[in-house]
Amino acid sequence: MRDKIFEINKKNYLVLEKEYEFSDFESEDIRDNYYPIINVNSYDDNWIKDQLSQCKAKFIKENKSFDLDIFKRDELDVLKNELEEYLDNIEKGKAKICYERKGDYFHWFKLPLDTFTYTLLISNKNQNQLEIYLKAILAEISIFIESEQAFIVQQIENSPEHTTETLSDLITHINGIEIVKSVKVQYKNIKGKRLKILLLALQDLNLVPKERNAQKFYNCCKKEFEWNIASYNAMNCYNFNEFIDNVEFTSMKQYLETLINKN
Repeated sequence: MRDKIFEINKKNYLVLEKEYEFSDFESEDIRDNYYPIINVNSYDDNWIKDQLSQCKAKFIKENKSFDLDIFKRDELDVLKNELEEYLDNIEKGKAKICYERKGDYFHWFKLPLDTFTYTLLISNKNQNQLEIYLKAILAEISIFIESEQAFIVQQIENSPEHTTETLSDLITHINGIEIVKSVKVQYKNIKGKRLKILLLALQDLNLVPKERNAQKFYNCCKKEFEWNIASYNAMNCYNFNEFIDNVEFTSMKQYLETLINKN
């Protein structure tokens, strides 16, 4: 899907010079200052939805089943990151239109990886229209992910073992019940980002298995904690920042270690 939306380096400055009748000066400017050169194709919301469905179907055909985490990593994360970078540039006033020719706009971007050159997006949309379009793609991706996550939750809730599994069952320690009781008191009203940090601390101490247990952990907390822990997205989609989050992560680990070492 990414390759269909963004055609990267399919046209060089010579092709653009001929197609858009650039002057020698303008052509040299593009040659010397812009890389990559990306043509942005325009599609409607239905096309984006259809592409996501097709990508999912292809994944299932190749792998015999569907795993949302792997699908996001392989098919969506790069595209999402790019969309967010473009939108961040526009929102912060770091993007501009450097040329306009034959109904197309040449958008100048300075992205984090642009060291010696700038990124050039060619689109039939002006800056506001381009921002709306990129947001629409991002929104459809988010809706798709949320829908798949809701389906996973429904499957888990309908499974026989779901009714009996508790947070203390998930914790691989003999004092699991006491650990859960203490965590409920120590971290009352924990939610979202902090719940993710707690999960990482538990996993780092091998109290919760690291593979495919984020959803189970969230479901148990939602069922057992007597407060609103926010959405699964708010927890699972938060990316740990070692500079911002390390103090709380270390503090949680130290507290959990005191619980492990209790007689």
